[in-house]
Amino acid sequence: MTTMSLRKSSRLSAKAEQPPTAGGGPSQRPERVPRNQKASTKKPRVEKPDEVVTKAVDRTNYSRIKGVRGKLKNMTEMPVDILFEVFSALQPGDLLCISRASKDLRGLLTSKNTAYIWSQAYKNIPEDFQPPQCPKNVNVLHYTNFLYGHHCQFCASRHGYYSHFPTRVRFCKGCAPDVLRHVGRPYHQFGDSQEKIEDLCSAMYLSKPIRGFYILNVEYRLRSKEYADAKNLSPEAGKAYLKTCQDEQRSALELGTSLQQWRRKQKSMHQQQVQDIHKQRANFILEKLEEEGIKDFDQWQIKNSLIARRSYEMKGEEWLRIRADLIDVIQEKREAGQHNIVRMSISKALNTFGTFIASLNDESTTHIFPRPFVIAQSEPFLSLIRQSENGKISQSVFEPFKTECSNLIAAWKAESDKYLVDILPPSSVKGKRKKLDARALDLATTFFKCHFCTEPISYPRVLVHQCLNVHFDATSDEEEAEHSEQSDEDEDLEQVTTKKGGPYREPRPARIITMETLWDKVPTFVPTGFRAGHPCIAFDEESFALAREVVRACGEDPNTASREAIEKKNARLECMTCHKALESKVKTHFAMTWIMAILHDIEYHFEDKEAHWRMIDNEAELAKIKGLESKSTKQSKSHPFVCKICQYPVAQEYRRNHIKWSHRNRSDGVAIQADSTDDINSLDEYFIPNIDASIIAPPFPVKY
Repeated sequence: MTTMSLRKSSRLSAKAEQPPTAGGGPSQRPERVPRNQKASTKKPRVEKPDEVVTKAVDRTNYSRIKGVRGKLKNMTEMPVDILFEVFSALQPGDLLCISRASKDLRGLLTSKNTAYIWSQAYKNIPEDFQPPQCPKNVNVLHYTNFLYGHHCQFCASRHGYYSHFPTRVRFCKGCAPDVLRHVGRPYHQFGDSQEKIEDLCSAMYLSKPIRGFYILNVEYRLRSKEYADAKNLSPEAGKAYLKTCQDEQRSALELGTSLQQWRRKQKSMHQQQVQDIHKQRANFILEKLEEEGIKDFDQWQIKNSLIARRSYEMKGEEWLRIRADLIDVIQEKREAGQHNIVRMSISKALNTFGTFIASLNDESTTHIFPRPFVIAQSEPFLSLIRQSENGKISQSVFEPFKTECSNLIAAWKAESDKYLVDILPPSSVKGKRKKLDARALDLATTFFKCHFCTEPISYPRVLVHQCLNVHFDATSDEEEAEHSEQSDEDEDLEQVTTKKGGPYREPRPARIITMETLWDKVPTFVPTGFRAGHPCIAFDEESFALAREVVRACGEDPNTASREAIEKKNARLECMTCHKALESKVKTHFAMTWIMAILHDIEYHFEDKEAHWRMIDNEAELAKIKGLESKSTKQSKSHPFVCKICQYPVAQEYRRNHIKWSHRNRSDGVAIQADSTDDINSLDEYFIPNIDASIIAPPFPVKY
């Protein structure tokens, strides 16, 4: 097989071989300056040695060098008959792209000698994709540009999405206001009169960018000028022009309708081809997954995924690249579903166990017990809950272990008291830390603070505080940094091993989600309550200092006075700081209980070095104050009761509604009969006192 030789002009070859002549020969003739351009007066630029070396370097990125052609630069030097033979095998869209490659190729394809190439190109189109025949008075290159081009014919934008088919014009959204002219309903509004210029133009209904009938401004201006010139010649010439416009308009509308139908057919067939490719990719992936033994997954997600919706068919090489990642994603979704099922099962079993724990405290007056998860970590309750099927377990299963459960509750309370005593500072009881015991927790000056609350928390409220159900991960910052670095390395490894050509990694092994494997993560989705070493609890030193002043104003020793003794005294205190501040203006007295006095200091006198309180001992003043307290209309946000069944805090006036709407006619074994709440006294058996109730409760401060 012989190599195809490139044809080259003999004149250019002879000129290249001719040696340069000395003197003012033809080769030394200076360049000619155009008439409308002045000769440059600048000195010629002298190239430096470094620049000469740089120019000698071969540059392969031809697309970024102006004036330098690419690897097909010698295409126009090929024999013409070979080029025509190649072009005859192409379709119109391909010829359109080649005609835009260079000026030489455009001149070659637009000459009269190559008209048969365009005819042959249209014959190469499959029968299903054949467009309407090009009109005789239309340039075939312009017609092909309208059919297969994508650029706006007015601004050369790549977003030429809109077409006016009767006039074969394509434009973008930005050019539409300047290109189009709205005409309402054409051909009917003016009856048989054709002297309206707009009726002489070819109109088309467009739904985008603005719905309505439109003509082209260019055609409108052309028709106006031609019709005016014809009427100026003679009335007969004007009528003849109208007849010509009608014929051209009819043929343009027929061609426009055909082009519009062809465009819709093209779009429909293209969409069908894309759908077939998507279906092939989805079926290919499903077959490969079935070969891998993966069956129980949602096939709808595979069919609608981005992997299955690409525009080319899938083959074995692409499957090897996506195999590990796709199987990992399917396993993660499956594991997430199993995680939710096991999580709901554990929550359901712990709720049943919590109801059993609450039943053990019916005879207790404190009603202080831990969250179910704290007790469920010990045997035999741990085994009983793990062996339950889908969290379905009855309270009768725990009945034989009442003694063990009571002992675990007592051990939890003793451990919690010891931890709270340990965090008390020595200054809380005369600075003698050795003598601190559980009795120090009952002092009126002992308060704790929560990271989520603003009011001080007393004992034993701190043991059942709802904010302590928030889980905190004990992972250190160093461990998190190591984990993030390891994950970054894993991502880099995946990017390297999934490149084309391999090597390809294997999918990770599947994880089995059960109650045993998920038990360590239970605190992330189940309330755990108070526990020794909880990071959200600390001793409230500010409230402790303010409470000492308030207790001292009540006439008690802050080092020994208990909360119960102060409550029993039921004293009323007056803030002397506020009284002195208002003495010069209005004679006003503020009276409140000892708890409200502590909150008053926190809110209004927190920055004061010393607060002054006076205990009101006048019987007349006390009677007046208590009368004003009973008439107070301020609403309390405290919920003094807790439902035994669902552990939900409820206000006193909403207890009957809570039972009626939450626990009647239920199918979970805790339904209450409809007539069991008719008597208000019968509600006491369903509710217990809420130890975690807010201390902002009546009686509120009053002015007297």
